[in-house]
Amino acid sequence: AAAGACLVDRCLAVVDPELYARLTPPPPSPRLGTRRRASSSGSSHGAALLGADSSPASRRGARPLEDLFAFPLLASLFACAPPLAEVVVLWDALLALGVHSGVLLCAALCVSLRDELLLDPDPLARLQPRNLPPLDGRRLVAGAARLAPKIPPPLFDLVLRHPVDVVDRAAILACVADGDPGKPPPPPKHRRSSLIM
Repeated sequence: AAAGACLVDRCLAVVDPELYARLTPPPPSPRLGTRRRASSSGSSHGAALLGADSSPASRRGARPLEDLFAFPLLASLFACAPPLAEVVVLWDALLALGVHSGVLLCAALCVSLRDELLLDPDPLARLQPRNLPPLDGRRLVAGAARLAPKIPPPLFDLVLRHPVDVVDRAAILACVADGDPGKPPPPPKHRRSSLIM
């Protein structure tokens, strides 16, 4: 689900750059000169000069679109978003088209909420599964079908492969990093899953 969430991020960046820019926070600026107080245990380390926040989330980079929106939906196969009757429609599509289509369904969900997200003061809070409007499965499947031709072939290849191959984040980011979506993806640095012979 983590690779799928990263692919949702990349697909949205390609199909709707304006919406993607609205959903992506600016990189944090380093807070140079901030000092940490010495611990109460009397440590001799004293005050340490810190840069940006040193939490695990900031070390790996903030990815709220992936972490707060795409990952929960993909990991639960959309079961965390109501109503269940519409989730079943999405399950039918996932089983008929392949589980890779969950990436396109997530991107289609973002695009379907485009107008509201562009006007919302906190669009990422609106995208959390508990805050989503009721799903319309047929509309999302149709939206995913409209998005598929807009995805560059190298990126679409990664979307197709991610459920059965180990696709790392670096390969996904390198696929469209240069602004040349037609550039072939780097050779995979992984072993084929034992599920496919």
